[in-house]
Amino acid sequence: MTKICSKCKEEKGLGEFYKNKSCKDGLQLHCKKCESFRKTAYSNKNIEYWKNHDPYKEKLVKKCSSCKKNLHSTYFYTNLSKKCGLGFACKECIKKYQYSHVKVMTEQDKEVRRKQCRQYYFEHREEINLMRKKYDLDHKEERRMYWKQQNRRKNPHLLTEIGIVYILQERGTGYYKIGKSKESEFKNRICHLQCGNPRKLILSFSGKIQDPSGVEHDLHYKYSQYNGHGEWFKLTPETVEEIITYLKTQETFTTSISDSPQPLKNGYFTPIPPLIPPLAFLTPLQV
Repeated sequence: MTKICSKCKEEKGLGEFYKNKSCKDGLQLHCKKCESFRKTAYSNKNIEYWKNHDPYKEKLVKKCSSCKKNLHSTYFYTNLSKKCGLGFACKECIKKYQYSHVKVMTEQDKEVRRKQCRQYYFEHREEINLMRKKYDLDHKEERRMYWKQQNRRKNPHLLTEIGIVYILQERGTGYYKIGKSKESEFKNRICHLQCGNPRKLILSFSGKIQDPSGVEHDLHYKYSQYNGHGEWFKLTPETVEEIITYLKTQETFTTSISDSPQPLKNGYFTPIPPLIPPLAFLTPLQV
């Protein structure tokens, strides 16, 4: 069966008309396409008006279509597509409707949902992994900052913690270790590292710094392209001086500095002095 649209005068199937019980045949006079054009034009007209007007400041009184109460405009959500700029029902009625229509998932529903998710993952595993890798590469800095903030939120004491951040040079290889340690465990930490390394280790820098975990994390991220293994980095002397300059700006306690690293009786070495001014530091290096 067909029907002629009263707007565009075209003969269309009954499926092209919305239902309307007030009409004789139970269908609207206009077809869906014409009705869509009419609603779009109506909405655009009202939106242009309410862009320059605030329905909350107009002090409108509107009747809620649900509870039938005459309420101030502040009791309604804004809807710029409407003539009055407000929603059809008040905020309380909308909340009640939403809560009453929330489906409470049973354990059986949850198990069915888990099976569906697992099945989808196994069928599209390669696509999902490729999307994850692409997202990680495109949002590397955002993800790093997000997890750093999450860690600080879960462990707020780390922000006020004071520890040792140090730079160890492996003699003859050009490798440097950027690490952190508690002040009470610093000496033992250096001894353990030397015991496990056949080459002589030179302490290029050590200083008391607030939030050592965050500072170490930023350093590892900035110089990740020079990473050899773990916390060991293949760095040039100029890069080491840049790191030391930055650490000097973060220090809460100044350590003794000599012109060159010299071994002490206890097996430790004094740091190298900074030779360049502080830089705009925490931006990733460009390869």
